Amino acid sequence: MKSFEKQLFVEFLATFLFLLIGCGTALFAMTYVGYMGVSLSFGVALLALYPLFERISGCHMNPAISLSFFVSKKIDFKTFLSYTLAQLIGGLAAAGMLFVLFKSLIHCGTLNTFATNGYGYLSPHHFNAWGCALVEIMMTFILCLVYLGRAADPKNIQVGVLGAVVIAIHFFALPITGASFNPARSFGVAIIEGGHALNQVWFFFVMPMIGGILASIVHKILNK
Repeated sequence: MKSFEKQLFVEFLATFLFLLIGCGTALFAMTYVGYMGVSLSFGVALLALYPLFERISGCHMNPAISLSFFVSKKIDFKTFLSYTLAQLIGGLAAAGMLFVLFKSLIHCGTLNTFATNGYGYLSPHHFNAWGCALVEIMMTFILCLVYLGRAADPKNIQVGVLGAVVIAIHFFALPITGASFNPARSFGVAIIEGGHALNQVWFFFVMPMIGGILASIVHKILNK
């Protein structure tokens, strides 16, 4: 497999596994583990996957992170677009796998919510669009800033820092938006659920991307 093709496959695979674990915990185990358990599942999944795949593709698993790397001139536009497509397909594949598992329940019932993200009446605690936008932008900003810092200085920013940041931002945002910070995380589950979740998915493309752009700007300022 050629190097660039391998990078795209890794972004697909890493995103698939990351969201399978995180969204799967939110879908099947929220009743048992709560917001804390879901936050830990995303953080631990990153800690497991990042060291495995970082050397190949950077293990972005997130179009907002890839955009911040593009704006910071760490990757080119072709790489950004290709990574984004691979990540979205990975997110859709993870959602498809979770849907198959959901349907394997003996009493699966009707699908009401599929670990989707939302604002307003779809926010877990009914935060309005402005509040949810602020949370998604700022939490994505923090995540991308740490990713960029890791790329610039891997000796000082250890992998454990990334895991801790992922856990912390999920702690904060799960009750507000369901914690996206990642268009690939929101895209697949919204496609499966459809309806109002699909109508709102644009929000979880735009806000994380704004956060990624802001992170790249601040990263440039800090590293002048």
